[in-house]
Amino acid sequence: MIPQPAKHNRLLHLDVFRGLAAIAVVYAHLAEYVFFPHWSPDWQASLHAAAPQLNWGHYQVERWAAEIFRRWVDFGRVGVIMFFALSGFVIHFSISERMKKPMATFVVRRFLRVYPIYWVSLLMALGLAALGWMPLDPATHWGQFLVNTTLVQEWFGVPNVLGVYWTLEIEVLFYVCCLVLFGTGLLQRPGWRLMTSLGFLGIALVTALINWKTGRGLPLAPGLSLAIMFWSTLWQGWIIKGDRQCLALSKIGLVFMLALIPVITLMGYNQAGDVLTGGEGWNRLSTYWTAILLFVLLTLSFRGRSWGPKPLLWLGTISYSVYLMHTMVIYAGEATGVMQWMKQYPPTVYFLLVIAVSIGLGSLTWFLVERSCTLLGRTWTPWERKSKSSSSEAPGS
Repeated sequence: MIPQPAKHNRLLHLDVFRGLAAIAVVYAHLAEYVFFPHWSPDWQASLHAAAPQLNWGHYQVERWAAEIFRRWVDFGRVGVIMFFALSGFVIHFSISERMKKPMATFVVRRFLRVYPIYWVSLLMALGLAALGWMPLDPATHWGQFLVNTTLVQEWFGVPNVLGVYWTLEIEVLFYVCCLVLFGTGLLQRPGWRLMTSLGFLGIALVTALINWKTGRGLPLAPGLSLAIMFWSTLWQGWIIKGDRQCLALSKIGLVFMLALIPVITLMGYNQAGDVLTGGEGWNRLSTYWTAILLFVLLTLSFRGRSWGPKPLLWLGTISYSVYLMHTMVIYAGEATGVMQWMKQYPPTVYFLLVIAVSIGLGSLTWFLVERSCTLLGRTWTPWERKSKSSSSEAPGS
């Protein structure tokens, strides 16, 4: 007997997954900043002033745990990949033929869901930059801020003001692809969703081959992420609807991803002479495999049920705001001297403080901006108020 979809207005376990992913991302960035800032370009600009690892390096157990969390499997990136997979999983709740005006509803609600809180984070980053609390190139960052308001800045070769913005650009590209496919009637056809997923996987493979041949270091994340997102739309068809065609096609997609990701990561991230010995490629391989398999196991384990502990449900609800705010909390902690003062305690104490402040700030911005804009999106799409599909939005949809 096929389990029926949960009757709750929200699929609660998806918020649990988001909450866990959010904690993983925040911890990973903290671990990099405190112990291994040389690993990440986001933190390299602050090394000359901070060098925090020199003061906390003697906490060997915590340093070892942070290295385990990041070096062999990057659990922060696992969290990001989980976010991408969940986005594909719930896209059905945002655009569906059961809606009265699906494309108009999707554009209005997605815009209000993504952009206003993003602009708030950009303004906050601008304030930190004006105070000198964020390391930016003074010759370019004012124009950089202006272009960043579009959320497609890297498409024009302009760097992100905050490193976390790269994921949002992929999210916007996913929405554009979904709109195009839905408008042509292809998003509604599982076979075309599989072809789209494999197509983006092919783009990632070609990009990896170019990197291997030329050493150019072209980004692989967009192709890989979009492949996972469109594959997840098929997986959702099985987990939520019990569609056996989606199950068969998602199995095909999963086999292709697990088989090609080693080729893509080892050739795309490692140098030509160390394809099998370079560490970054192996790290990305283990990270993508872990994220995909973990997503499959978690969604299977909750199939037909909806459940979650309230703290993680709340964290999942505000996860987008927390994701946008937490790096600024880290910068502010260093610039105000709080981080230096906290070095009298083990780094875990500082980690918990930053996580708590990030959750508090995320809760505030969620309530003032994100929640208000979500409600505004429903007000501005009055034709959907009696639509069953729009009244059963999944978390984060």
